[in-house]
Amino acid sequence: PRQVAAKKEVGKLHAAGRTKTDGPLELPFWDDFSAPYGLYPDTLKWTDSYSVWVNDGMAVNQPTIKVATFDGLDSLGLAYSPTEILVTGYTDQLISRPVNLGAASVLPAGRSGVYLSFFYQWQGNGEAPDRDDYLELEFKDSTETWVSMLTIFPKQTFDRNIFYDTILHVMGDAFFHDHFQFRFRS
Repeated sequence: PRQVAAKKEVGKLHAAGRTKTDGPLELPFWDDFSAPYGLYPDTLKWTDSYSVWVNDGMAVNQPTIKVATFDGLDSLGLAYSPTEILVTGYTDQLISRPVNLGAASVLPAGRSGVYLSFFYQWQGNGEAPDRDDYLELEFKDSTETWVSMLTIFPKQTFDRNIFYDTILHVMGDAFFHDHFQFRFRS
């Protein structure tokens, strides 16, 4: 059922022209994934993120209205490499639209107060992550290079019913520019 719905939803998003914006977003950036755009993240906040599934059924005790699920399936609900069960590498990603962290938006004196916070849950109502799976958070610097900021690997101590909160200080002049982006990859 998800595969058929996904095909229809992608068509709706593109047909409605939801991917067009007038420049970088301003702070604060916040999303509880409640925007009514079907199975995908709000294209006014996220870009090229159709592999992530927005829903309210895969998580347990979720802290927001809906969640973005990194389920290892492509935008049509299919496995990335269906004939290779032991394939490794990146699958799902959630990429922010550009955010204005330039000097006109975030004064140098205010940079110490810029943080990115999020919640994550291992497994929930889905399949448990494999030993080598992980969630990576990257920031795009002023040279358009993605820089790994945090990598979270599964641990036996993770509780499948708990959302873990994380807060990361945005530090370094390289990230304070007009088209800052962040992305999560699994």
